[in-house]
Amino acid sequence: MTIPQFFEMLAEIDAADIVIDPNGNTEPNGNLCCISLSRAQADTLNPEDITRFVLNAVDRFDAKRRAVAHDHKMLFYCWVDTMAGQLRFSVVSSQPLPFVCDTRVIPDLSVIARHLLACPWLDGIPFGELEPADDSPATDETQTLDVFVLDLPRVPTAV
Repeated sequence: MTIPQFFEMLAEIDAADIVIDPNGNTEPNGNLCCISLSRAQADTLNPEDITRFVLNAVDRFDAKRRAVAHDHKMLFYCWVDTMAGQLRFSVVSSQPLPFVCDTRVIPDLSVIARHLLACPWLDGIPFGELEPADDSPATDETQTLDVFVLDLPRVPTAV
C-alpha cells in the first residue's frame, strides 16, 4: 500500500537540488524531508511499505549525489520525530549527525518503520496531554533517538 505523500515526496526529491556542503553547515536542513501520516493512513500501511518508500528515497538521493559529485560519499539518515508525528530523513557528508540528543544507530530500517506506525501523535498531540512549560532546570533524564544510517554510495537492493 502507498499513500499520496509518498509519491509527492519522491517527486520533491527528484525536483530539488541536493545540498553538498562538506563543512556540514547547510546539508541537514537543505536535504531534509518530512512525511506526516494520519492515524487512518498509518493503519493501512505495514513496515514493509515504509521501508520500500524510504529505500526508494535513498536511491533517488544517491542518484542525485552521483550526478553532482560522483566520488563524494554521504550518509543517509532516517528517524521518527515522535512529537511532530513525522518520518524525517536527510543526507549529510559526515558524522556526527546533527542531533543534540543521544542517538542509537539502528541497522534495521523496519524498526524505524514500526516506530512511525506506532507513533501516538500522528494526528497531533491532544490538548489535554500538553503540559505548561516550566522554568525549572532540565533533569538529567536523557532521551535516546533511534536513527537508521546508510552509507552513500550504495548498491540498490530489492525489498
